[in-house]
Amino acid sequence: MSAVNTLKTLHATIKTFTFEMQKYHWMVKGKNFYNLHNAFEELYDWGFEQEDEVAERLLIIGSEPLLSVEEVQALNKIVVLPKVDLAEGKMIANLKASLETILAIARQGLEAVGDDVGTDALLSDLVADLEKRLWMLNAYSA
Repeated sequence: MSAVNTLKTLHATIKTFTFEMQKYHWMVKGKNFYNLHNAFEELYDWGFEQEDEVAERLLIIGSEPLLSVEEVQALNKIVVLPKVDLAEGKMIANLKASLETILAIARQGLEAVGDDVGTDALLSDLVADLEKRLWMLNAYSA
């Protein structure tokens, strides 16, 4: 996958992730409500920041970000939970799977960047961030 294709796939997937985290933030219930409500808010804030970084990188390298819902849906790689599945356990499991998917896309992109130092830096930082988030999520779920 080329660097541009990787970035566009990341853009779509992170935009979808951000939407999912907002949904989880609004719909979480139960004994872990307060912690999860805040965690999901932090994750959608992180998602907004990441999607902006990816969109700007696409512009810098002469491409453009995704500009329609249809483009996002066509390239998204994570699962969107239906309303009936918004229980804490399913949200956490899907969060983990989503972060793993974004990490896999970023790692794949690192193989395709060649001498594009800026994209390499963006993807390297994203990989390190995602690895830490997954480590923390695994500790939470242990």
